[in-house]
Order: sequence, then structure tokens, then C-alpha cells
Amino acid sequence: MKYSVIIPSYNSQTTIEKCLSSLSKQDIGQEFETILVDSSEDNTPEIIREKFPWVDLTHLPQKTDQGTARNLGVKKAKGEIIFFLDSDCTVNPNWMSRMLYWHDKGYQAVGGPVINGNPEALVSRAGYFLEFNDLLPYDESKNKETWHVGSCNASYKREVIKTYGSFPAPLKYALEDMLYNWYLSKQGIKMYFDQSIIVNHHHRITWSAYYKHQYKLGHGTVQMLRKTDMEGSWLVRHPLAATFIWPLITFVKLFRTSRTVYKWQPKILRQKPLVIPLMFTGILCWIYGFAKELYFGEKKLYYKRGEAP
Repeated sequence: MKYSVIIPSYNSQTTIEKCLSSLSKQDIGQEFETILVDSSEDNTPEIIREKFPWVDLTHLPQKTDQGTARNLGVKKAKGEIIFFLDSDCTVNPNWMSRMLYWHDKGYQAVGGPVINGNPEALVSRAGYFLEFNDLLPYDESKNKETWHVGSCNASYKREVIKTYGSFPAPLKYALEDMLYNWYLSKQGIKMYFDQSIIVNHHHRITWSAYYKHQYKLGHGTVQMLRKTDMEGSWLVRHPLAATFIWPLITFVKLFRTSRTVYKWQPKILRQKPLVIPLMFTGILCWIYGFAKELYFGEKKLYYKRGEAP
């Protein structure tokens, strides 16, 4: 088996059918294995067993973080190229073939943009812009070499994972893909971002889920920055300084996100102006999670440059 697709899943009964149906329509002209690692408490496993018997399903007895689930899938995978997709995403028929095109060009990791799969909900739009503002789709003139590909839309050559290991896990609040790609980039791994490699991602539509997720992302950002030299890592090294600039951090994050959205599709902010205050309140939850982890979270040694995460 030359190719493997790995999908982590938790309580995905409303999205898993569309995800796997879209995956089954790939145009690569040959078989590939699909490994789904699930820790759901809903009917997701039953749906898979009944409607998608070709999926290699591993069901875990308790909720598992995405990084751990992906790593369990990697251990089972036989493919030379390993693709990663999330259970709340759908893909176009050329999803795999476009990634394979760039792998054939010599790139060891490939990915592409994320599209909001349920843009009708204002909360969904706000969550999408805050979480994926660095993965918005532009025209193909923006294809480029990169240091980061999102784990819901990525592929790696097996030799990369074999040499450098798979996702750092468990991380309490995700962002393991950004940490992993940061580490790979330090090792000189070549990555490519292709605007035509698209996934449609279904986002949270309730206020409580939106705010809770932003809070968790704030936590996770500190955990990630403690291990890297990314922009903002100086904050976690100088928490006292951060105390005096929280308002500035809040408005800088809002400004940067809004500017990116405006560059992507200028009409959106004019047509949906309420998304701005909704993003602002989401950022406040992010700040709260960031500050709580910064001041009260587990303090770990920073990773040295070039050291595995």
C-alpha cells in the first residue's frame, strides 16, 4: 500500500459521513488505506462500521487528544506518503493527487488552505478567522514554500516521520501540528503550500463551544511557545512584561486577524461587521486562557534550537 490517510475522531456523528464520502472519491486511480482513530461517545463507530467497512477503525475507550490519535494511526500506516485529515472536514477529488504532485517535485511535506464549511453561522465565521487566519485560501499566485501546514490538511513522506518522529503528544490543548512543523523546519525539511489543495472545515456554531475553544487555544499557545523560538515566545520567558501589555496584545491580535481577512475577501467585513466584536470577545477568552497557563500552568524547560519537541 503506497498511501495512507489518517483521521482522528471524537464525537463526529454529524460530520463523519460527509468526510469519508468525499475521501472515497479521490482521483489518484489506485487504492489507499484509511485509518480512523476514534474515541467518540456518540454513534460515530456504528456509522463507520455500517456505511464505510473499508475504513480501518480503531476505537479507544476514552477521549484522546488529536496528536496521540494521529500517532496511533501512524503506527498502523503502511503508506510511503501519509495524509492527515480531520473528521469534520471534506475534500475535493484532487486532494491527494495535488499533494502527490508536489511530493514528486521533492517536497517532504505538503498542505493547503482551509475553507469554512459552515459560513452561514456568525460564530463559525469568527472561529474560522481566529483559528485559520494563516491558512486562508488565496489565488494560486500565492503558492509558496512554507514552514507550516495545518494537520487537518497535510501530508508527509514516511521517511520524514521515521527520521524525526511524529506529532509531539499529548499536548493538553492541541497546536501539536505547529510545534511539529516548527521542529521539522529547523531540520531543513522542505514544505509546500498549494492553494488548490483545499479542505472544507466545519466549525463550532454555539457561543459556548466557540468561547471554550478560544480559551483552550490560548492555553495551547503558551504550551507551544515554551518549546519554540516563534514570534511571541519572549512573552512566556518574561511573564512580568506581559502583565503590562495585555490590552496591546488583544488589539494587535484583532488588528492582524481583521487585516488578513480584509486582504483575503474585503467584502466580508463590510457585509458581516458583527464578526469583528465577536472576534474581539473570542480574543478575550484566548487572552484569559493564555494568561492562566502563563502564570499558573506547568513550567517546563524551553527546548533548545534543533532539539526534538
